[in-house]
Amino acid sequence: FATKRNGDDIWVARPGNGPHSSAVSVERFGSLTDCDAEPTGLYWEKGGDRLFVNVQHRGGDHLDKAVAISQR
Repeated sequence: FATKRNGDDIWVARPGNGPHSSAVSVERFGSLTDCDAEPTGLYWEKGGDRLFVNVQHRGGDHLDKAVAISQR
């Protein structure tokens, strides 16, 4: 089996103008540098300015994480 050499990326798509339209753009929002880790979910804090990213399979330590990202 081939193994990853880089971590996974988190992408953001800006929606189009209609309910079935294509995204206007897709941009990389963030990257995980641990090649064994993978983002498994995102959650915006309700009424806040933090984004939580769930990360699993970090570097073989078996410690899944929820990482908070904020703009300050």
